Amino acid sequence: GISLETRTSGAARWLIANEWQDTYLGDLAFRVRDGGTSSSETFRLSSFGNVKVGGSVTLNDWFNAAGSFGAKFQVETKMDDNDENYIPAAFVSSAANTAPAYVAIAKNRGGAYNSVTSINGGDSIGAITFQGADGTTYLEAARIECGSESGWGADDGVAVLEFYTNSGTTSVAKRMTIQHDSGNNVVIE
Repeated sequence: GISLETRTSGAARWLIANEWQDTYLGDLAFRVRDGGTSSSETFRLSSFGNVKVGGSVTLNDWFNAAGSFGAKFQVETKMDDNDENYIPAAFVSSAANTAPAYVAIAKNRGGAYNSVTSINGGDSIGAITFQGADGTTYLEAARIECGSESGWGADDGVAVLEFYTNSGTTSVAKRMTIQHDSGNNVVIE
């Protein structure tokens, strides 16, 4: 592989390296000196297009299923003396207007990049999941999920917002739904 580094003596100040994984596969790894005599990895772009910020291994033990779910983008911090005043990610809008900083979660049924194929009724549009480590894998503790109702198309879409929690099992259960209609807007399960 190819490595670029700066060094005065001892450990490199920074290092960018193509790290061989398999035939025709290589990860691009970035390392920086941590103030001592060694360097640590801060960023990795895998040969599969996964991005890892902090550490070198992408977690794949989500939803109580070891090795079944990977992350295309992962930010991880140890919250040690060097990290304790940082949050893992921030989305900031510095515009001189009233617009918020958006985080977009989107779904289409196109099966290809840049598709805008309509979703169907019953599709899950997106979810935010909260997971805690149980000693073996990460177990889902709670979820907020947006689901579609009826068919979508021509600037017409009906959705619900659902809230799930875990009551001490291996999965979450729906506890509350905010519906789209003007009658009974909130349903407590």
